[in-house]
Amino acid sequence: MKRPDLSEYLIHFIKGDTLEQSYDVLKQIISSKMLKAGNGHIKGGFKCICFTEAPPKALVESQWLGNVVRYQPLGLLVQKDWLFEKGGRQVIYGPATDYDELPENFRWRHVRYEPKSNPPIDFTWEREWRINTPELFIDPKFFKIVVPTEDWANRVKQEFERDSFYNAWHYSTVLGGVAWAYEEDFEWQPEILSHYTRRP
Repeated sequence: MKRPDLSEYLIHFIKGDTLEQSYDVLKQIISSKMLKAGNGHIKGGFKCICFTEAPPKALVESQWLGNVVRYQPLGLLVQKDWLFEKGGRQVIYGPATDYDELPENFRWRHVRYEPKSNPPIDFTWEREWRINTPELFIDPKFFKIVVPTEDWANRVKQEFERDSFYNAWHYSTVLGGVAWAYEEDFEWQPEILSHYTRRP
């Protein structure tokens, strides 16, 4: 059953003080086809890759991206059931005391939630999912790139193809014609956030 408050997709948004800063990271991710884990704000030092299951439409209309939070409107989108099969799970929101009560193999999912503390601690709006792995291979067959507008989608594609051509040409000066086998096609489909903008 489809509901407007739920999504069948998960999004890994990229942090950054500016769009350009986050875009540099996105280019590295696309080039390597790899997401790297981090352990920032994760108790126990567990290395995880984080996603949100908040529907894109809700994120766009709330205007949180790039304003209220340091996440920029750039990232990767994947179907929820795909990540679930790889071991991804919803986080477990609860007070700090819950952490020690969780089984060891559940602790990487704990996120502190104490709405009555001063100041309140509440990240439930993120609807966070995590996968406890040092890195995750991302295949364009299953992932889309998240961009704010059509112009950004075109920019990502054009710059990828330009860089791929340049790299192949550069190596051809050493390896000859065989180097052109390394020129890559742009296989990524875009998920364009401006398409979710509310229209009158």
